[in-house]
Amino acid sequence: MMQKQFSYLFLSDASKIKILCDYAVQDDFLKPIIQKFYDYQTHIKFSYFENTARYNPKIIKINTPYSDYDNTKRFAHSGITISKLSGLSHNLHFFIHEMIHFYQDISGIMFTPIIKTDAVTQILSVQSEIKLLLYCEAMAVTEAIKISYRLREKSVPFAWQGVLNSPDWHHIARGYADNVVKYGYEQAEKQCFTDFFQHKNRKFYEHQAIKMHDYFKKNIQNYDIIDIKLSDYFMNNQAVPKYFYNIGDEILTNMGV
Repeated sequence: MMQKQFSYLFLSDASKIKILCDYAVQDDFLKPIIQKFYDYQTHIKFSYFENTARYNPKIIKINTPYSDYDNTKRFAHSGITISKLSGLSHNLHFFIHEMIHFYQDISGIMFTPIIKTDAVTQILSVQSEIKLLLYCEAMAVTEAIKISYRLREKSVPFAWQGVLNSPDWHHIARGYADNVVKYGYEQAEKQCFTDFFQHKNRKFYEHQAIKMHDYFKKNIQNYDIIDIKLSDYFMNNQAVPKYFYNIGDEILTNMGV
C-alpha cells in the first residue's frame, strides 16, 4: 500500500486520473456518475495551490430563449481541481467527494443559475443559498464517507484511509464506521448527515454561500431573488437520498439551517 502511495506522486496527471477513476468505478453507485463525467467531457486538473479538491460548475450567460438551450453543454466547461502535491489516499477520497458535487449539478440538486442576458434570472436569497449549500456539502461528505467505506470492504482501502487522515472529516468517518456496526447502514448514514451540521466547517460553508449570493447580485443586472423550501425544491428528484426525507426541513430548521 505504501509503495502505491509513494509511486502515485510521480505519475503524470493523465495516469493519476486513470488510477482515481479505476478505483472509484469499483463502487456501483459511483460507476454511472463517472461514466456521465466522461460522456459530458468534464475535465480534471491538478494544482499546486489546491489543498484538497474542488468542483467548479460553469456559470454561463445566454442570449437565446432558455427553452432552446442544451444545459448539458455546460458540463463540458465544468471540472474538478485536485491537489497536485497530495498522495493517492487523500486524492481518491476528495475526488469521490467532488464527484458527488458533479452528480448534484447534473441531477439538479445544486442550484447553478444560467444568466439570461435578455430576461430575468432567478437567484436564491441568502438564507436559501446557505441552506442549499449546507445540504449539498452534508450530502457530499456523507456519500463520500459511505463510498470510501464500501470500497474498503472491497479491499480498496485508499479512500477510507484518506478520510481517516483528513483533519476535517475523520471524526465523522469514525462515527459512521462505529454506527454501521452498532445500528446498521441506514442509521449510520442518517447520523453522518446530521453530524455535518454540528461540525466546525459549517461556518466556512455559510460564509461561502454568502459570497456566492453577493457574486450573483454583482454580476447579474436583471435578477429576481427567490426563497426555497428544500422539500419542495427536491420534489420528485430521485437523486435526493432518502436520509434527507427522514430528517426533513423542520429538523434542519431546528439546527439553525
